[in-house]
Amino acid sequence: ILNKTEVESEIADGTILVDTRPEAHFSYHHIAGSLNIAMIYTPSAMIAAALEKVPQNKSVITVCDDFVSCFDAKIVGVKLERLGHKFLGRYNQPWEF
Repeated sequence: ILNKTEVESEIADGTILVDTRPEAHFSYHHIAGSLNIAMIYTPSAMIAAALEKVPQNKSVITVCDDFVSCFDAKIVGVKLERLGHKFLGRYNQPWEF
């Protein structure tokens, strides 16, 4: 779990934020520039396409705010890591931005 200062530093270095909260939460409030991939709510046939939204070979931090989205954040991070990304960890307080 990363803190706001760590996330801000990583964003400045080009790290991609992947918000794993449901689309309604993401639409209501999200960190500027983040992508929304809520794997739990994505049909299996569309998971690969959702993960392809993340630019290749980038460092990523997943964003979550509750038990379910933080579980999903771990899954998304691991899947992205298997695709060649560097998974740096999770950030669980997006309201700080």
